[in-house]
Amino acid sequence: MSRETEKVTASDPRRQGDIIRLEYPTAARQLPALGLVINADCDLQNKKIDGVIAYLPIYTFGEYLDAFWGELFLSEVADTCTKKVLDALGADDQEASDLHAWLRSASNETILEKIMSRSGVKPSQRSGITDHLNKLRICTDIECSPLDRFSQLCRLDKDPAATARKQLTAAKKAMGDGHFFISDLVDHDDVGFVIRMRRIYTLPEDLCFTSTANQRAFSDGKSATAVRFARLTPLYQFKVAQLFAQQFSRIGLPDEITALSDVAVEMLASKLSQVTV
Repeated sequence: MSRETEKVTASDPRRQGDIIRLEYPTAARQLPALGLVINADCDLQNKKIDGVIAYLPIYTFGEYLDAFWGELFLSEVADTCTKKVLDALGADDQEASDLHAWLRSASNETILEKIMSRSGVKPSQRSGITDHLNKLRICTDIECSPLDRFSQLCRLDKDPAATARKQLTAAKKAMGDGHFFISDLVDHDDVGFVIRMRRIYTLPEDLCFTSTANQRAFSDGKSATAVRFARLTPLYQFKVAQLFAQQFSRIGLPDEITALSDVAVEMLASKLSQVTV
């Protein structure tokens, strides 16, 4: 298997495909934490970048799911569960907001007993209604992150790992051609990173350093800075440049290299499906 990323030294020239780590002036963690330089090599070499480094955001697979996929998935689950409960009550879809307000003001047990006491609701429906109420409460819990809520939903099923794997596999297929996946990144323990090409970020060149020592020495402490620590290997740098050009020109055949590694799906599915005490 060909390597995707490699280390660089402070003396290596800047190149397209350099990977940078972003640091922000506030204590709060911000995203993106990583970026991929997309300025052309010739422009970097000849100082024709107008003093600006352009980069694409890089997210861990988990960060991507949390930021761009989770809410949509949860909304779909919530809609399905809401409809099932309303059907059991003989209510129409317009009463969905009332059901959600009811969830915020009463426990699942109280709501379940009220539903089961309604005429026309059969005892055989109890298990299904219980399941729908549990999922609906999780989906609408805005105190938890989307990925945490997804993890909780997986753990409701008999085989949490299989459920997580199925949904994450569906998520990878839905990413589209505006994303590129790399399996690993040097000096990072996470497996699976997504380069997202829907938005381009910029940073002043004098705030993008090639060594941590220079970053610490010349940062003013008030601005976002970046330090280069790795780069894509030539093959992957070419693939990303090709895909990036296709994304913004909409010319050429679809690129199939955005398929996510099965290893990343397996590892994240296993992690999210573990029951915590």
